[in-house]
Amino acid sequence: MKRAAWLLLIPVALALIFTGWQWLLGELILTAQGVETHAASEWQEEYDAVYAALSKDALLGVQLNGDAPEDGRGCVFKVYTLRLANRGLIPADMVEIEFASMPDDIAYWPGQSRATVPAQSEREVQVYLLTRETASPARDLIVTYYLWGHPQRVKFTVGG
Repeated sequence: MKRAAWLLLIPVALALIFTGWQWLLGELILTAQGVETHAASEWQEEYDAVYAALSKDALLGVQLNGDAPEDGRGCVFKVYTLRLANRGLIPADMVEIEFASMPDDIAYWPGQSRATVPAQSEREVQVYLLTRETASPARDLIVTYYLWGHPQRVKFTVGG
């Protein structure tokens, strides 16, 4: 009986070691793919939709520091593209990207809401920022995701 107990203890111990190893080493690897800048006049339809949503407090995103002018003059859209790589064996759930805002920023919103990055895979996500023309493209992003139900936060600088 003792021999069987010891034989069963070995696979249980290996499973616990493997689980702990995945817990400690599970992370998303973030890579900036680039920043595109578009004048609000180039994307007039999109600007009008964002302006209407902002004026009704109905933007599916975050309104930041300022009010947007009705005609969009002096405003630009910045589109940040990130590649998220999950090398672990556990999916990264509810990936959310936030901006650490600057004084010229008006609003931001995700291209897709709360993405999931499956295990052993990569995914590209985009985040849109409405800001003033004079604003620098460099931004700090805060990426939050969940591994096994526990939040992970990473601060990441792009566009600089």
